Amino acid sequence: MNEGETCETCRFWVRVGDKPATIHGQCHAGVPVTVNRSRTPVEPSMKGVWPTTWPTDWCGQWMRLR
Repeated sequence: MNEGETCETCRFWVRVGDKPATIHGQCHAGVPVTVNRSRTPVEPSMKGVWPTTWPTDWCGQWMRLR
């Protein structure tokens, strides 16, 4: 990782939250992961979600903002 290559400066990162204590985001570098959000096995509730990350997190997929 090079200095400054964090989620917050990545083109794939979508910010969520507006207060400093609640700022996080979603990484859209890959496809969403399918998860079962159901509380019972009888009626599954499948949903696609992207990984949640903090602004200071990083990975090998970083790309400069446009």
